[in-house]
Amino acid sequence: MEAEDPNLKERFLGLKLQRDELAIEIRELQEPLSSSEPEITPEKIERFAQLLRDRLVKGSAELRQAYVRILMQGVSVTKKEIKISGSKATHAKAASQGLGATSPAVLSFVREWRARKDSNL
Repeated sequence: MEAEDPNLKERFLGLKLQRDELAIEIRELQEPLSSSEPEITPEKIERFAQLLRDRLVKGSAELRQAYVRILMQGVSVTKKEIKISGSKATHAKAASQGLGATSPAVLSFVREWRARKDSNL
């Protein structure tokens, strides 16, 4: 393998492009969290709690698992209480914007069509 190998150069450029796209995506995802404090009112908390309760009780198993993964980081159970913990920023965003906003975007990856080339390059 040589530094001037066209396949190596093509792969390097592809990885560099992918890195740049991921950096942009990370910046876009972090921006709303750091830009401002979400406005949380008792009404929004009540509405959020009711929506979450409905979706956890009536939703499909996959949907319930997705909400639990998004909103909860840990659960501890004792004889006296059940304590659920999670990111305050995630909970604040969910309460202020609603449950639909907490669902992560579908992740996509750039897959190049490699006609007449080895796909393992």
